[in-house]
Amino acid sequence: MFFRGLDCLVVYGSSAHTDSNQANIRYLSGYIDQIQSYIVFPYDGEPTLFVDLYPHVPDAHLMSHIDDVRWGTEDKGNAVVECIQELGYTDGQIGFVGAPGPSTTELPANHYRTITQSLPECEFTFVSDLMDRIRLKKSDEELDAIKEGVELTDKAMRALQDTAKPGITERELKAEIMSSYIAEGEYFFQLLGSTSMTDPDMPYPWEHQSNRSIQNGDVILTEISARNSQGYSGQILRGIAVGSEPTDHYQELYDVGEQIFYDVLDVLEPGATTQDVLEVASPPIEDRGWTIHAPIIHGWGLGIQRPLIGSRNEGGFPNAPFEFEAGQTVVVEPNPVAADEMSGMFLGEYVHITNSGAERLHDYPMEFIQV
Repeated sequence: MFFRGLDCLVVYGSSAHTDSNQANIRYLSGYIDQIQSYIVFPYDGEPTLFVDLYPHVPDAHLMSHIDDVRWGTEDKGNAVVECIQELGYTDGQIGFVGAPGPSTTELPANHYRTITQSLPECEFTFVSDLMDRIRLKKSDEELDAIKEGVELTDKAMRALQDTAKPGITERELKAEIMSSYIAEGEYFFQLLGSTSMTDPDMPYPWEHQSNRSIQNGDVILTEISARNSQGYSGQILRGIAVGSEPTDHYQELYDVGEQIFYDVLDVLEPGATTQDVLEVASPPIEDRGWTIHAPIIHGWGLGIQRPLIGSRNEGGFPNAPFEFEAGQTVVVEPNPVAADEMSGMFLGEYVHITNSGAERLHDYPMEFIQV
């Protein structure tokens, strides 16, 4: 804030993207809102947390490291304005920090209009990159919390492996995953789906599970994140062959994904760039005429972060220039999808970039699981 000449930050968070858009709020306060929230963070003085629902103010007091917790009222923009006026910054330099994610300038238009029009002497700018830079590198305390989330996520993966069998439904598998760790942590999300390996119709695991019963000859694909009480999670992606060995086609999908995983792991060291990742991740997929439906690598902390790197020819990911540094954490998740886009593989996990290269955080074996 000093180097940007800022008097005050207005930090916004929402419950979108499985609460990832609350990451800045949780990082600064420890609180996570079910809907949307604000923190007014002055250069001098104490910050104020605004929660969405009045009945949640006592809960926010219990969770938050910020002492000044208030209801945001039905007009949150005006509540922020009144707080800035109390602080004496009616002609100050105000920095907006939007909800994190690919669009880091996200802020409700009606709140933005209220704040900027009610404080005509202030100068406003979006400075979401400030929080992004701070959160990209993980402290030792954060790494301890991340490792707790990793352990819970591995526990969830083991529960899935132990439970997967013919006759059980996808929704029942979801219940087993959640119940394995919920007493020790918090539910975050899991993608999970199943299909026949000989007649597939699923390129990647679904966000919403169905009542489809698992059958012999199926493949189950999943991506699981369980988080600890501070909101830090692991992330693990694996495939499970049920009742038989993988077909040649699914074995090839897995082998390509595993090759990419370890090749990307080898290049992830301080100073590595987006181009370094693309050079090793793209050819095994594109030379086969395959594609991807998710980034091959993405940052991870209190939810998704930069960078988002796909393959050279896949237009769904920006592949923006990025240089990796020690202390950053990312998920490496190759997700090769065959040319017909009816079959694919998800595998990968959370890694930590150190001065000596990337280290795996999960203990769970990297393998095509068979049950």
